[in-house]
Amino acid sequence: MKKNNLIIPFLIVFIMALFVVFLFLKNNKADKPTMASVEVPVENKNSSSSIIFFYGNTCPHCAKVEKFFEEENIRSKINFQSLEVYQNKDNANLMIQKAEACGLKPEELGVPFLYDSGKCLIGDTPIIDYFKNKISSSKS
Repeated sequence: MKKNNLIIPFLIVFIMALFVVFLFLKNNKADKPTMASVEVPVENKNSSSSIIFFYGNTCPHCAKVEKFFEEENIRSKINFQSLEVYQNKDNANLMIQKAEACGLKPEELGVPFLYDSGKCLIGDTPIIDYFKNKISSSKS
């Protein structure tokens, strides 16, 4: 009888530990911000010409880009969409579609990710540089 009394608490602890490991792996897999930038022009008649910034709500590199947007008032200077991908599966699927249009595989993706008319950028520095260049070229 005592042996059965120990099995139930052990199973509960074991299941909770598996859940914690699952959450940790899920968050780490989605956030690969140190990846180098990739910019590949693509001729795709179905692609939209709008700029889309994909981010994760707990991604520190995404927060760095968001801080840049606020400090430089980017949203008032350049029209683009911001789509969160950790909590929104439709946005995550759209990010995968846009990345595939650039020839990227889903396992190569991470956030922050930017799509602009067949060009894809991954990482905070390349995306910040992209917006800086876009602003400076619009001033000329």
